Amino acid sequence: MIKSWKAAFLLVLGFAVFQAGKVDAQDSAPYQAWRGYSEGEAASDEGGARIIGRRSLSDWIIRPGDTDSKEGLGLNGPIGWEIYTMVGPSFPVSNGALAKNLQVGWDITGGGRSLFFNQEATKAWVLDVGVTNIFQNAKTRDPIVQVKNFGKQNFDNNFDPQIHDVRVYGKYTGPLALQYVNRTSANLSLGREWYLWGSAEEQDKADNFRFGMDIGGRWGSMKIQPVEVTMSTAIFGSLFGAFHADWEIPWMGVLWQHGVRLEIDQTWNKILQDQNNSDILSLNLLYRFGLRF
Repeated sequence: MIKSWKAAFLLVLGFAVFQAGKVDAQDSAPYQAWRGYSEGEAASDEGGARIIGRRSLSDWIIRPGDTDSKEGLGLNGPIGWEIYTMVGPSFPVSNGALAKNLQVGWDITGGGRSLFFNQEATKAWVLDVGVTNIFQNAKTRDPIVQVKNFGKQNFDNNFDPQIHDVRVYGKYTGPLALQYVNRTSANLSLGREWYLWGSAEEQDKADNFRFGMDIGGRWGSMKIQPVEVTMSTAIFGSLFGAFHADWEIPWMGVLWQHGVRLEIDQTWNKILQDQNNSDILSLNLLYRFGLRF
């Protein structure tokens, strides 16, 4: 049941992003509109740079060209840049051997985004690159799985993570209990933004509100600290999809952003060996703080 609805969620999210792009292909607006000029008013250049809302960009970035030839593709509007950080709880919701023994953990994410606006600067395609760390303690120190020839066994079978000179020997076979799990990854995603209170580039706009969605992947390293053996690591991959909403407030020449993000993340790994299900499905509820330039 879990596998079917999580797969359906990611497929629906990806389809929604695809359909949003098709709808935008029907949009049409004059090039002057998103530059903030009234109809018929001449555009002014300063030092070879065109004035776009709050910042100046050269033509090699804007590339207005023939607007009819790029209508709706999101390549004939301004380009925005953001940096952000997010923090919040990560809820394990699957029933695998590893996931069901994890407490609610903490997700800390940071990164940068490029926004490719349409002509009116009311919508944008988004490329997001970031780094995420998720830490979760185990619910119990009781054994959760059986392993064979696993890691390096503690000499006295009573490992204390505060002791740094623990003596170890051989491989361990038997029941395995956990203390914590830590995941660190690089992230890459594609998303879509909609600005609800007019153009994202209007100079006289006090603030704005937007919502968006994205879908992407993660690749990184997972670490577990069992009770019986020393720390073990493994490579993991994941797919995620998310919805978010942000409030933008202009102050001191920068757009300050506050918002929330709801994310579903499916992680695949073999850290507990092939015979044990160590995949983790998580729901992450994050507070987001960012700056747009």
